[in-house]
Amino acid sequence: MFGGSELILIGVIVFLLFGSKKLPDIAKGFREMNKIKDDIKKDITENLTKDNDMLKDLNDLSKTLKK
Repeated sequence: MFGGSELILIGVIVFLLFGSKKLPDIAKGFREMNKIKDDIKKDITENLTKDNDMLKDLNDLSKTLKK
């Protein structure tokens, strides 16, 4: 997506815009957003797995009832 020189340029621009005192707060915000994203991804994956298991059970029940 981005190369090393682009990331360094973005880092310099962010440093110039926000200053050194705000950078830790910005980084903390990004870490929190990343944690929330991971939690949402985990919840979606778990629910899809449960739905898939439920669908398999319903298919098995349907096959049993057709016999």
